Amino acid sequence: MTSQSHDVGGIQVVAFDFEAKRDQTIELAAVDEAVSRGQFVWIDFDIADEATLDTLRQNGFVDERILEAVLNNPPTTRCARFEDCVHLVLCDTEMDADHFERRRLDAVMGEQKLITIRRGPSSLLTAMRAELHNDFVQHAKTPSFLVYELWDHLLQSAAATQSQLEQQVQSLQKQLMQRVDEKMFERLSVLGANLLEFRSVLVPMRSTLDELALRKSVMISESTRQSLADMAPVVERLLEDVLADREILSESLNLHMSMIAYRTNETVKRLTSVSIIFLPLTFLVGVYGMNFVFFPELKWRYGYAIFWVVTIVLTVVQAIILRKKKLL
Repeated sequence: MTSQSHDVGGIQVVAFDFEAKRDQTIELAAVDEAVSRGQFVWIDFDIADEATLDTLRQNGFVDERILEAVLNNPPTTRCARFEDCVHLVLCDTEMDADHFERRRLDAVMGEQKLITIRRGPSSLLTAMRAELHNDFVQHAKTPSFLVYELWDHLLQSAAATQSQLEQQVQSLQKQLMQRVDEKMFERLSVLGANLLEFRSVLVPMRSTLDELALRKSVMISESTRQSLADMAPVVERLLEDVLADREILSESLNLHMSMIAYRTNETVKRLTSVSIIFLPLTFLVGVYGMNFVFFPELKWRYGYAIFWVVTIVLTVVQAIILRKKKLL
């Protein structure tokens, strides 16, 4: 049986019957009845709605320590184990133009319930719900398949973010070969910061996956633990891609700065060559521009012509020498 999940007051509830392979949307008031029939229940709370947060508190669906962490701790992927549940903090990422955004999703996995807590819309849960029924019918054997589904879509989201960052790196690399202004360096700075922040998201993701895969728990089946262990290389690849993107960005910037330095050196070299050519001419002009009464050359019949001959010869000879030395 397929049922479309609907959001009522920021709360969505889905009951899973693993024996009959049926999933259905139920009301929050029907949770205890579904659990008593041996069904597993997923309850999703959007606490951007204050009424939903009050409902979560009043019904005691999660430990107070967990709720305190949900409301106050930063969005970093981690795992905490309690007597009757496992608390996962999943840090989802989204790119909006040059803006990098973290979105926190808390998942509390118990023996009979999965509680997810978020603030506002979650693209991760939206994508998960779109495929949930087919995956449940075809692959699910234990309730912990929901943990696998969360991680699978989290890594898909991370891969999409990495792809966007890679495209931005390639775009800036091409633009660096063209005309560059101050805004380009601002974009380079922002992109470099985004790559570092994305890496800070992936590193705890890898360690949390390792912990879930290696430490046994009644909340997470053996098959799910093995599947989570198989995800670790995906995170490693994403980390390697981020490192490669940072290196490409750094090398592109270094190449651009080297090109600027080369062009500057060429300009300075040409200016120096011109200065060398005009140096003896400046000397001649300075000598004959002095205000002395007695200047023998002033009475020479061809003095003016000789001056220009000397000037032209000096200029040509210097130009030839500078050209041979590849300074012109």
